[in-house]
Formats: sequence, structure tokens, C-alpha cells
Amino acid sequence: MIGLVKTTGSDKIRSISAVATVFALLFLAIFQLTGLRTFVALFAVFFLPMYLITSQLGFSTLESVVLAIFLSLGMVSSLVYYTSLLIGSFTLSIAVSFAVLMIIAVLVNLAIRKFGKKKPAKENIRIDDENKERKDHREGASDPEHQVPEQS
Repeated sequence: MIGLVKTTGSDKIRSISAVATVFALLFLAIFQLTGLRTFVALFAVFFLPMYLITSQLGFSTLESVVLAIFLSLGMVSSLVYYTSLLIGSFTLSIAVSFAVLMIIAVLVNLAIRKFGKKKPAKENIRIDDENKERKDHREGASDPEHQVPEQS
């Protein structure tokens, strides 16, 4: 009777915070204060907005983290580049892009709350329930041709 542990939202936040803290300490130890500032900026600008968006779409925690990393590499970079072409200041375009992505994250959250609930993640399915259903299916066949032969 082995099953997956059902994680709550606070457990997910703790685990992501723990990983982020370890990386922040590594950046601090290797690159001193500049490395820490760089990590915090990358986490805030690249990872956080996309994670907030993908976590509201019903993905599991691991899927949200991976999607956030790869989506942010493409979308945030493009958004900052094209915003800097319009504004003329690269630093200001980073701030504007961050604000736009955070607004999108809030709007996605509001839309999910208003129009529907997210689907349960795959991590909430218990393995022993699946195994029981498979066993019942094999043993409960009424057709003699489809029954599993007994081994002696």
C-alpha cells in the first residue's frame, strides 16, 4: 500500500523556497554580493512571473517549475528586447516587462477563479488505487475467454 504523498500549497512553497535559498547561498559564496543580486534579479524577473502563471493552469509543481524556466527564457527575453526598442532604455524595459508579466499572472489567477477550477494534478492520484483497479479488472472478467488463467 504505497501511495504518493499529497502535498499542500504551503509544502510546495517551502520546497521551492528551500531550493531558491540553497542557490542564493551558492551564488553568494561563489560570487559574493554581486552574485546574490544577480540570482535574486533572475529569480524575480525570469522565474517568478512565469511560475505564477503556470501554477494557476493546473500543472503539477515540477511541471510548473520546468515550464516557468523554459517559457521565461523565450518570452521574457523577447518582451524585454522589444520593449527596449519602444522605450529606448534597457533598464526601464526590464521593469516594464516585469510589471506586465505580473499583471498577466494576476489576471490569469482572477480568470481561473471566475471561470473555472483547475484540474487536479497527477501527483494527487494514489498508486495503490490504480493497482487495485487493475487487479479488479483482471479478476472480474465475466467472459471465460478473457479470464486470467490461474498458475499452480
